Amino acid sequence: NVDSDPDNALNYLTLAQTLYQQGDIDNARSAVSRGQEKSDNKIRYLITATSIADTENDISGAVVYGILLWEITKDDLSNEGQLANNNISEYLYNKSNIISRFDLSQSNNDNLRGVLGTDAQSIAESNITHILIVNNNIENGHAGIARVAIRNWDDETHNLPIGQLVNAKYEILTDNIEIGRNQLNILVETSTTPAWIVKIAQDLLNELEG
Repeated sequence: NVDSDPDNALNYLTLAQTLYQQGDIDNARSAVSRGQEKSDNKIRYLITATSIADTENDISGAVVYGILLWEITKDDLSNEGQLANNNISEYLYNKSNIISRFDLSQSNNDNLRGVLGTDAQSIAESNITHILIVNNNIENGHAGIARVAIRNWDDETHNLPIGQLVNAKYEILTDNIEIGRNQLNILVETSTTPAWIVKIAQDLLNELEG
């Protein structure tokens, strides 16, 4: 189908899924990358690519597709863009541990670009990547590393609801309990906070009370 209809992006996703099932991860990722260039709707394409990679247990690939999806939807005010950004934010938050497996060095740029159609720098510079790095270190109790990473956040990262959640977790980890509690309460009481973040914030508040 790719050979007979090379401009149909969905054919590349079908090919990628087949290659994943054959254990050919690199060529599956390459197919996703080639199809992305053909896609007229990058949001839907990356949603599907993330889902396929996750289902076929290429979680690193899924996270990269998710970061790319997050980047193209972060300023998208359409209903489709906002829904996609909210859903992928939750997915990435729950996969924060994967970020430690990434080789984001300059020397790995060509490898990432070859199989994912992107490079290490574009992934490393994303706001959501910065948040995932901090959250991963918090979950592993690495307060010192989290401290260094969080100092590199810009104002935009700090102001994101997911950024506020992770920052509150950092404050609690470093025994600034009241600061963390106040940040969590603000998230819970703000009407625009995504429901999944409200739930996590409320659970954390309940743990503090317990």
